[in-house]
Amino acid sequence: HITNEKMDSLKLYEDAFITSKVDSSQYNQVRGKNMTGYFKDNELNKMFVNGNGQSIYYAQEENETKDVAGINKADCSNMMILFNKRKAHKITFLTHPNATLYPPEKFPAEDLYLKGFNWQSSRRPLKMEDIFVRYTKTGQKRAESTLFSKMKQ
Repeated sequence: HITNEKMDSLKLYEDAFITSKVDSSQYNQVRGKNMTGYFKDNELNKMFVNGNGQSIYYAQEENETKDVAGINKADCSNMMILFNKRKAHKITFLTHPNATLYPPEKFPAEDLYLKGFNWQSSRRPLKMEDIFVRYTKTGQKRAESTLFSKMKQ
């Protein structure tokens, strides 16, 4: 949803998934039935997960090296994620949480990726306009959507 030419909110339906790269092989991941994101100054500020929420989150030390202190795996019906500087900053488990924080070396290898994980860096939106770009089934960009064309006029 766009208000005054600024992104206001975004709704993801039916098996929604968001992810962010921690390093070359580690990814923070959240999935759920539906998600609603809210923007502040065109930056994602918070995201609500509604139904069947799952997450894998790499807790990092608050030092210069940002070493991974632990890996949190959680199942929770509803969640809220707060963002700061384009990164997940805090996850709040709202309804029926079941979570385990593992030392990095003890995290089960078969659980590193949530069902449906598929990192596609070439399709990652980097600016608001990218959200309105359409792709073919083979991953090729189509012309920009008519909605965004109208917004630019």
